[in-house]
Amino acid sequence: MIKKTIKDRSVSVILVVITLISLGCLFFNYQNRTHDTLSANTREQIIFQQKQLKPLEKETPSEANQAVKEQRRDINYNQQIMRSLAHHRWATAYQLQIRQNQKLINSERQTGNGQDDSLTHSLIQENRWYTALKRLNVLEISETNPTTGIGFTLWLEKFISPILLTLVIILICTQLFTKQYVGKLDKASLLPLSELAVVNQSILSGLLIALGAVILVLGLSFVVASLISGIGNFQYPWGSYQLKTHAFGYVFQGTALGKGLLLQILSVLFIVCSVNLIAKVLKQTLPTLFIAILSLVGMNMLIPIMAPLADIAHWLPMTYFSGADVVSHKLAVDLGNNQITWMQGCLTLMIGTVVVLVVTMELQYWNGKSKQHLNHF
Repeated sequence: MIKKTIKDRSVSVILVVITLISLGCLFFNYQNRTHDTLSANTREQIIFQQKQLKPLEKETPSEANQAVKEQRRDINYNQQIMRSLAHHRWATAYQLQIRQNQKLINSERQTGNGQDDSLTHSLIQENRWYTALKRLNVLEISETNPTTGIGFTLWLEKFISPILLTLVIILICTQLFTKQYVGKLDKASLLPLSELAVVNQSILSGLLIALGAVILVLGLSFVVASLISGIGNFQYPWGSYQLKTHAFGYVFQGTALGKGLLLQILSVLFIVCSVNLIAKVLKQTLPTLFIAILSLVGMNMLIPIMAPLADIAHWLPMTYFSGADVVSHKLAVDLGNNQITWMQGCLTLMIGTVVVLVVTMELQYWNGKSKQHLNHF
């Protein structure tokens, strides 16, 4: 069963396409790897300040002298940051930026009317980020376009795994499980195997292929990203929310990666078992594919946008397909449901898988009973 599925041309095409999409994302991330980093922002700031300086210098000295001095001082300060970055003095560069931000924060608090604190909050958050980087004394990696092995794998878990990788697993498992039916007849039921053995064989085959697909996509992307930009620092800061206060902070990306991968594996097991159950009920490829996509991918997409689902989202296995958002508590904050946690996700996915397996076994048992009854007559 596994060999036939692997050799199937449509399965090969699906795996090639999702792999190319992942590597294509890595290429675009690499092209924009400096986007929204201290280096890029400081360079843009210097260019902007130099443009502002030219008209000031043309004015009469008495009117523009002080403004010109301040502008030149700011340019020199930013150039000092750029020199520190160029010489790999990361901690020094981050400290300079923190100091500059703190001056702006103090100025904003003195002159502001208190009605709009968005700039102050933004600068405070930026200082937390650079403080975390200063402790490690490492090069800043773009948060939106990571290219290191660990960073890019987390990025894939956030943007590719919940929908595209789930679709790939559904497509492959649908192909695998419905092929064993000829009309309404299950070919596996003709073998001298118990109902438990039949179910175990189907699910184990699907699980091996699904995990193989995940390893191919995430593993290959991790290896290629690591070859290009290095594996990355396991202690590098990764954005996360506090559940009680909803305050934004940072955790180690190595910890986030491990938790995210465990949720990914449990999600794969639940998806495989669910598609197997749907295939046993419908016994046809297209209906199985439609219902599986609707109930698994569709529900995952509906949970963030349907308010009634938010209160029970922590008990829906489909919630935890978005492993990275669960680990970072972003999903819990967005839905206003603090019970959506990594631990709850592991529990819910395991319970969901057991329930689906029990229903599948019951269905297989009654199908076997029906077959024996027909044979008797």
